[in-house]
Amino acid sequence: MSQPSRRPSYRYIKLKIHAEDLVEFEELLEAYWGTVPGFIGLRDFSEAEAWLIKNKFDYESQEAVLRVERSFEEGFEAALTLVDDFEGKEGFLSVIEVSGSIF
Repeated sequence: MSQPSRRPSYRYIKLKIHAEDLVEFEELLEAYWGTVPGFIGLRDFSEAEAWLIKNKFDYESQEAVLRVERSFEEGFEAALTLVDDFEGKEGFLSVIEVSGSIF
C-alpha cells in the first residue's frame, strides 16, 4: 500500500450536457476522446488519470462525472468547453460542480 502522501489526489467534475437531442454515454465518450487529449496534450492527459465514470452518467438529466488528478483540474475544465459535437448532435458541456469526493 502506498503512503498517504504518495497517493494521487483526485477531483470529480460534474458535467451537464447541453445538446439538441439526448446524448448516450458512448456518444459523450467519443466526443470527449476526440477533443480533450488534443487540447491537454497526450503526456499530460496520461498523467491526469482522467476517467469518465460510467455508473455516474445520468441519461435523463444528461449529467456525467469526470475524475481527474487534482493538479490537472483547471486544464480539463477548459478543455471540456471545447467539446461541441456528440456524434452529429451539436451541443456543449458545462461544469456544474467540482468536488474532492465523488458525487
